[in-house]
Amino acid sequence: MLTGTLTNKTKEPLSTFIQKAITGIEPKIKAFDGQSEIYKIMMIIFDSQELLQLQAQLNNLNIPNISVQQSGQWYLEITSDNKTKADAVQSILDNKNLDFQEIAAIGDGHNDIPLLQSAGLAIAVDNANSEVKKHVKMVVAKNTEHGVAEAISAINTINEQVI
Repeated sequence: MLTGTLTNKTKEPLSTFIQKAITGIEPKIKAFDGQSEIYKIMMIIFDSQELLQLQAQLNNLNIPNISVQQSGQWYLEITSDNKTKADAVQSILDNKNLDFQEIAAIGDGHNDIPLLQSAGLAIAVDNANSEVKKHVKMVVAKNTEHGVAEAISAINTINEQVI
């Protein structure tokens, strides 16, 4: 298990630096004040064996009401086991009077599986976990190679054929 924090020349954690490079988003880090709700804890671990070992150790703790899932090649997420992305989408669909068969979903991690199982068109990026790919109808390029743009283009093409 990592006992220190790797940093780059700017002295920020290497995982933060890489996440910024991947997403183009500057993180907003807020100290936990003991009162705020925590929705997700995400860990970035660059050793796949270490990630799986940590996931197993956390799951073996049998902490009630949490889910520990790999959400990408290097990401381990701890969230509530009471709500999934599918639950969040369901509330939007209810509000818009739509149903899951009318939507497409794009995913890459275990935490996306409930949503992908429900969506009318389930899509995975090529670098998605192999378990995730079992639940989709289409695989597009890697998310680092414009896979999401390819998925949106495919959705638009399908919509044009239906209309």
